[in-house]
Amino acid sequence: MSIEENSDVAAVTPRIERHAADFKGHVFMSQNFPISSAQIRYLGELGWLFPVDKLNYYQADWLRKRLEENFPERIRPFRDSDNPWSPGSTRPMNVEPANVTQRSYLEFLGVDCDESVTADKADILIANKGSKEKFSEWKTIRDSWKNLPPTDRQLQVLRFFKCLPHQMADRGAANATIVQIFRSDANRQEWEEYKRNEAVRMDDQG
Repeated sequence: MSIEENSDVAAVTPRIERHAADFKGHVFMSQNFPISSAQIRYLGELGWLFPVDKLNYYQADWLRKRLEENFPERIRPFRDSDNPWSPGSTRPMNVEPANVTQRSYLEFLGVDCDESVTADKADILIANKGSKEKFSEWKTIRDSWKNLPPTDRQLQVLRFFKCLPHQMADRGAANATIVQIFRSDANRQEWEEYKRNEAVRMDDQG
């Protein structure tokens, strides 16, 4: 089946033109990149015969996925060295920064970890500097707050929702219970209304 004969793909061109107006905002970083030569070549291999030079990278990638869905027999290995999100890129942008947990553990190990350190680099540093024993020690220290008595604020929330004594045993238990409570939109709204009423009452007393 050709592209012209495929009703799903026939509707792609007006959809791209319609999306083009919406894609002028910076919703996706790839909207700021022009279509690459690799994309143009691959779209041709998928059978796309229409002009694509005015598409941005996001639009071209969207079109590629639609063509692959409709013509799976034409799919080829696709790697784009001009794409900053591609593993083959000379300008990689798909590397995530080290997360809070990694940074916290590296700080415990005495390793400097500035904002430029990526998650992959942090993993390497942890593998070289850490150990099971050190990780266990760090985790014990990190979680020690859970054994502290509940805060006054936690107790206020738990009493408002009439929780049982064992749910107030320590700060960790209190926190876990409060997280469950506030997963309910109704509970959050009820608590927010209570706080507003309390604020009004305090103002009236003042």
